[in-house]
Amino acid sequence: MVSFRLVPTKEPGGYGPSLRTGDHAVSLRVESIHAYRRAFDELEAGMTAELEMSGEDVRNLNDGDVLAATVSDEG
Repeated sequence: MVSFRLVPTKEPGGYGPSLRTGDHAVSLRVESIHAYRRAFDELEAGMTAELEMSGEDVRNLNDGDVLAATVSDEG
């Protein structure tokens, strides 16, 4: 799994595409997933949820960080 931030960019007419920064590998275990007032076993692409996680890398995450699976995670 990888963690990163998306930083908005300003353009003359408004905002442009966000820049992806701070990529770093993390090893986490998702203990539970909550969204839309219910529990989920997994999320579909594009969904936002509250995750309860465990593992050493939990303390290295901040509010607003994006988590994404890596190819090796999707086995």
